[in-house]
Amino acid sequence: MMSNGSFTITAHRNLVVTPEEVWAVVSDTSRYVDWVDTVLEVQSHHGPARVGGSYTERIRPVGPLAAHVRWTVRQIEPMSLRVDTGEGLSPLRDVINVFRFASLANGCTAMTYEFHFSMTPRPVGALVRRLLAPSMRESFDASMRRLESVILSERPPADKRAATPDPKNSQSLEYP
Repeated sequence: MMSNGSFTITAHRNLVVTPEEVWAVVSDTSRYVDWVDTVLEVQSHHGPARVGGSYTERIRPVGPLAAHVRWTVRQIEPMSLRVDTGEGLSPLRDVINVFRFASLANGCTAMTYEFHFSMTPRPVGALVRRLLAPSMRESFDASMRRLESVILSERPPADKRAATPDPKNSQSLEYP
C-alpha cells in the first residue's frame, strides 16, 4: 500500500509449469477468459500481447456486478513481466495489472499477480482496499491455479508428467 492514495493488492503462487508455457498463454490476450477468474468474455483483442495493443473484457469485479474494461499493454519483458493499464473500473483510477514471472530451479514458475489502483479521498481508498483485498487475492490465486490447470491440460499426452503441485512449492502468499 502506498501513501499517496495508491493501493496494491498482490498474490503469489509457484506453478508446476515452465515459464515458456506460462508466457504462451498469458501473452495471448484472447485467452484471458480461459484462465482469469473474473473474466466473463474477451470482447475484443489483438492476439499476442504487444506494447500499445488494447483488448476489452466483460468482467465480474465484485459479486454479481459486471463491468466492461479496456486494457492497454504498457510494458512487456518476455517471460518475466507484463504491465497493462485499465479503464472502466470506476470509482477506481490509475488501474494497473502487473504479472511477474520468475523461473525456478525445478523448471517451474513463480508468478506474482498485482493490482494497483488509486482512489480519493485516501481514507475511502483504504477502506475499499481493506474490503476488496481478501476476495481479490482469492480470485488472483484461483486465476493462477486455473492458468496452471489450462497449461497442464494442453500438454501432449507424453508430456503429461506427474505434475501434482507440492503444497510446499505451490502456494498463495498474501501481502499486507
